Amino acid sequence: MTHNVIIAIGSNVSRDNLAKCAPLLSEYMEVDSKSDIITTDAIGMKSPQFANQLLSCTTDKSADELTRLTKETEKALGREHGTGMVSIDIDILQYDDIRLHLHDWEQDYIKQLYCQIKK
Repeated sequence: MTHNVIIAIGSNVSRDNLAKCAPLLSEYMEVDSKSDIITTDAIGMKSPQFANQLLSCTTDKSADELTRLTKETEKALGREHGTGMVSIDIDILQYDDIRLHLHDWEQDYIKQLYCQIKK
């Protein structure tokens, strides 16, 4: 069964990390469309600005398996929690019709990027 997912990726280390992330994600999902990359201030932490992008994808993975795989991808790209420097952050914002990370959906930049991938 194929599932539709919306993925948010971000980095406050390097904008290039978003480009490095996409090929790794394509190992277990198909990226159907990408938003622009925009820069925003960090939310809830003191850090450099974040480069952010949304991806509309399809996958045959379960939600639990997809979560495990995205965390492995973060680790492969050098993610270390608790440092304030985020080499890559990958969040599953929507899995089929279920919205996750509801606080993220309230952010204006998420709404803006979502409109780009749902044209």
